[in-house]
Amino acid sequence: MTSSVFQKVFKATHSSDGSCDNKSHVHVYHSSFSVHETPHHERQFSTQTDGSRFNPKRDRLFQQYRKVRRWAKILSSISTLISVIFSVIIESIMIYVLYKFYSTSRLHMEGRPWGPWAKESVIWPTFMFAAISLITSMVAMATLIALCYRSKSKAVNFSLAYVALHVFSWIIVAIVYRVEKTEKDLWGWSCSDKAKVVQQQLGGGKVDFNGLCNIQGASWGISIAHAVVKTVAGAVSWYFDREQGGLRTRLTADVGSSMFDQLTG
Repeated sequence: MTSSVFQKVFKATHSSDGSCDNKSHVHVYHSSFSVHETPHHERQFSTQTDGSRFNPKRDRLFQQYRKVRRWAKILSSISTLISVIFSVIIESIMIYVLYKFYSTSRLHMEGRPWGPWAKESVIWPTFMFAAISLITSMVAMATLIALCYRSKSKAVNFSLAYVALHVFSWIIVAIVYRVEKTEKDLWGWSCSDKAKVVQQQLGGGKVDFNGLCNIQGASWGISIAHAVVKTVAGAVSWYFDREQGGLRTRLTADVGSSMFDQLTG
C-alpha cells in the first residue's frame, strides 16, 4: 500500500507542466496517506472523550436532571405564590378589623361608656397576626420576583431551615391566636352573644359583629391551610433537592464540574 502511494506521488511530481493542479494532487495523496497511517487507537480516543454525545446513559441522566430542576422551580413558584395570596388575605382582614375597632370604639352607648366593644379590649393578637402576615407576604414577594428573574438553567436553592421556620412560625401564631380567643380580644368578642345584643342596640349596621366574627374565623382557617400547604410543598421540594444533588454528584464525577456547568448552563 505504501509503495504504491509513493509511486503515484513520484509520477505526479514529474508529470507535464508542474501546474497548481498537480500540486493539489500531491497534497491530496499525502493527506490520504496520513489518514491511513494514523493508528486506530488514536482516532478512537478523541471520539471517546468528546463530551456526552456517545453515552446514552449519561444523556438520560442529564435529561432527568433538567426535568427535576424544572419541576423544582415550578413547585417553588407555586408554593411561594400561595404564600403571597394567603398572607395578603389575612393581612387585609386584620387591617380591616383594626380599622373597624378604632373607628367604632368611641360610639356612644348608654351604660357602656367604653363603647360597643369589650371593656379593656385585647388587641395584640390581631396586631400579631397582621405583623406575621405582612412579613411573610414581603418575603414571599421578594422570593417570587427572584424566581422570575432567575435563569432557567439555574437550580432552585432549597433551605430546609427556612421552610421549618416558616411553618413553625405560622403554627405558633395560629395556636396563640386561637387560644387568645376570649370575650376580651376582637375575634372572641365579635363572636360572643354580648356582641349580638350590642349590635341590636346600636342598629343601623354601624358595627357588624357577625361579619367580623366570620372573617376572623376564616383568617384563622387560612393560616392553618397555609401551614399545611407549606409543609407539603417543603417535603416535595426536599425530595427534588435530594434528587438534584444525587444526579449532580454522579454527573460531575463522570464529566467534571466545569463540563457539567457547561452542559447544564
